[in-house]
Amino acid sequence: MLEFAAAGAEEVFEEGESDLDWLHRAWQGVALASVCHTIGAGDHMASLDWSQCPEVESIPGKVSGAWVFRGTRVPVSAMFENLKCSSIDEVLENFPVTREQVQAVLDFAAKSAVPPTQPSRAA
Repeated sequence: MLEFAAAGAEEVFEEGESDLDWLHRAWQGVALASVCHTIGAGDHMASLDWSQCPEVESIPGKVSGAWVFRGTRVPVSAMFENLKCSSIDEVLENFPVTREQVQAVLDFAAKSAVPPTQPSRAA
């Protein structure tokens, strides 16, 4: 059984549920648009370095330099905004992005939300 903790709530992988459906359900109710800019960890706010995500790009003059899915004009923020009230399949129907691109961006945001591990102190 896999669990996902966000905003103090635990989400459990339901049997037969795809990874993307689980991520969408787990993130519902969370302000997904804010993930595009920052990930909160308690009182600490860490900015996402989207330049480290190979599925996105920011080009001056293309959608005002916003982070977009590579090879498209679809802003990453639009995907997160739409996931607030739409399923992943609906997002894929409405935007020219692939499931793999969406999965990579969601994985990147999720991994960025995990605080770095602290080295253990030797006694």
